[in-house]
Amino acid sequence: MMNYDYTKINRLNSPNNYMYSVYQGNKFFDFYFQDRIKKIKSLQDRKYEKYQQKLKLSIYPRVNKFLNKILVKKFSNDLLLKSLNYNIKKKIDVDKQYRFKPLSSFSIRKEVKIECLLLSIINSQLIQKNTKLVKFWLDFLVQRFEVKKKIYPSYKVNFRKGKGDSNIASLYLMLAISLILFFCSTKKIKYMNTLLKLSDLICSLDTKHLVKFVSKDTLSLILLIELLNIKLILKKNIKSKKNYAFK
Repeated sequence: MMNYDYTKINRLNSPNNYMYSVYQGNKFFDFYFQDRIKKIKSLQDRKYEKYQQKLKLSIYPRVNKFLNKILVKKFSNDLLLKSLNYNIKKKIDVDKQYRFKPLSSFSIRKEVKIECLLLSIINSQLIQKNTKLVKFWLDFLVQRFEVKKKIYPSYKVNFRKGKGDSNIASLYLMLAISLILFFCSTKKIKYMNTLLKLSDLICSLDTKHLVKFVSKDTLSLILLIELLNIKLILKKNIKSKKNYAFK
């Protein structure tokens, strides 16, 4: 029986406390892979398409195109993709690029609107600019998320306190986008570590509810690239004969 406790209940309502996790050895990775693959398959299920609303954020198609290129370049022959029958799209249509606030216009000395900040962080990574500023702001967001496992719509001066409803699924997806992009460009484990916790939270949400507020294609790509990178990390760091491609 699968035993991956981190996504069993809604983690927006009941945040995980990873400090007291039970050690499960190498079996833990089996449970992790099974859990993520289950979520990817549910996102691919056509029965959820009718719940997928037309999302306002024009950045999703651009993100999908960028992440798809990563799949093609690094993982196109991976057995995991074949086992999932995942179809790597050859072409993704992208709307015209909208203008985003410059990342340099945000300041910790003022209240920060997180959706605007995340959009600017993502846009900067897609056009591969402002790397130092991206890291500066991502480190603040990572620190805030790690403390309470919550993201708020706005933060007061110095990022000391969040304001508003912490149950906005799209904010968690946008932070996940930012982290997967930054990890792919830097290979810094710190950002993958936070991404795993963030993905646990997102995967704990009911798929029918989730797809009303986030792009299921974007989320599928994030989870796939996360899995494939974890496979690489395991290959380098764990002496095991197990083949996780079909787990």
